[in-house]
Amino acid sequence: KEFISIIENSHLLNGRLWSIPIIFDIPESTAKEIEKLKLKIVGLIDTRWTHVGSLLNIEIYRFDKKSYCASVFGTTDSNHPGVKKVEKMGEFLIGGELEVIEEWRVKFDDVNDLDILSPQRTRTMFQEKWFQTIVAFQTRNVPHRGHEYIQKCGLENVDALLVHPVIGEKKSWDFQNHVILGSYKILAEKYYNPERVIISCLPWVMRYAWPREAILHAIIRQNFWCSHFIVGRDHAWVGNYYWTYDAQKIFDTLLPEELKITILRYENAAYCPQVKWVVTDKTSPSPTAERIFISGTKFRAMLTEWVRPPEEFIRSEIVDYLLGEKNIFID
Repeated sequence: KEFISIIENSHLLNGRLWSIPIIFDIPESTAKEIEKLKLKIVGLIDTRWTHVGSLLNIEIYRFDKKSYCASVFGTTDSNHPGVKKVEKMGEFLIGGELEVIEEWRVKFDDVNDLDILSPQRTRTMFQEKWFQTIVAFQTRNVPHRGHEYIQKCGLENVDALLVHPVIGEKKSWDFQNHVILGSYKILAEKYYNPERVIISCLPWVMRYAWPREAILHAIIRQNFWCSHFIVGRDHAWVGNYYWTYDAQKIFDTLLPEELKITILRYENAAYCPQVKWVVTDKTSPSPTAERIFISGTKFRAMLTEWVRPPEEFIRSEIVDYLLGEKNIFID
């Protein structure tokens, strides 16, 4: 019932806003084995065969993959990475009351544990620094000048900035975890007030899920004690399945009391040769055609071909770092 409520209404049965169900698929053989043994509790292990928790009072149910994809991703096209992943899942889902072993934390080979702050840790850190308002920025890319521009615009209105890059399972040609983290550390050290910027990785499996994922991203940052959340163009975007600002417009459909975090919306940023600065339509005196737009696809192509992106595109220190790395992208 919870699963159906989220799929159909983006809410839990108790009325709380929650836009994407967190699901655990199992094959039919496992479902039959659990039913045969009449189990009410199952153990959970991670990829390292570590016992991480248990599911109590379990319920197993079949789910309609096409209906799920149409609701969550807005498409059933197999070329969509989220749809492709669902198609490979088992036919059954298992749910229940989650009991997690407190000491367990997800481990990453290329990211240090100290670079992954828990919600409890960020709350304590903000309180220690007397930060009352904090803006969060979600990313799965290395920072270019457009990112830097909207982050600083957001920071001007609050006490601090939480740069929250996603680490974990992503699609091919997304940047490697350590590359994103390393790039942001370079940027923060030289081009930000380090007292006002916190960089912490977020273990998260990207869904590329239409505007629904933007809502869930906002809820997550709310739980990290942030007061504001930046949503730019093409948030959680992939391919041509969504309109550029769909992820911003979805927040207009919510009731004011459903989110405690304020959404900051920004337009497509580009470098304007006339003013020699990053601008949007609101701030640029030049025609759109004269601006240098910062395309992630174009950026990736440059790095793949070992072509140095221009300074108007990305800080030279980050380019130096990237060109010195052997493994930039996820295979």
